[in-house]
Amino acid sequence: MAPRWLGSFQARLVLAFALLITGIGTIGLLAVVRVYEARERAAFELSATSMASILAVSATNAVYDLRFDQLRILLEKVLQQPYVRYAYVYDRDGRILADGTWANPHFNAVPHDPTHRAAIRAEGPLVQYTRGDPAERMLDAAQPIVVAGDVRLGGVRLGLTTRPLREGVARVRRLALGS
Repeated sequence: MAPRWLGSFQARLVLAFALLITGIGTIGLLAVVRVYEARERAAFELSATSMASILAVSATNAVYDLRFDQLRILLEKVLQQPYVRYAYVYDRDGRILADGTWANPHFNAVPHDPTHRAAIRAEGPLVQYTRGDPAERMLDAAQPIVVAGDVRLGGVRLGLTTRPLREGVARVRRLALGS
């Protein structure tokens, strides 16, 4: 048998109203978190494409003149950025010219991962996320290197860890849930 206080119409109305307000509040919080996540993702992607575009412009002359020492120094500076995990300059066929290290172990190799194949074909800035474990997922930003007359020399690729993005979204979720 239902408790006596649930028997009255007024009590049922108050309970229904309380549940409605709770539901609307929950949906509102979820919407705020989703909007925050979308904005943070867009800002993160914009930052990555900006870095790739600047790198492509900076590397153009070195690629044109095949100045591998300049490319290495340039990429070495890029790799010092806190969330950058890899940086490549590649020729028009996708062969790695420089990776920012002295050893340059990827030199003249064509990576066979889908992100590299997509980067080689890209006509403009390209942002893609690597697949796999979310904790290891990377944002891969690519930018072709093009000179006058639309002659494509190659391109650049940067890999940024998505950790700061994931941590920011997780922090907002915790705040929204009050934990």
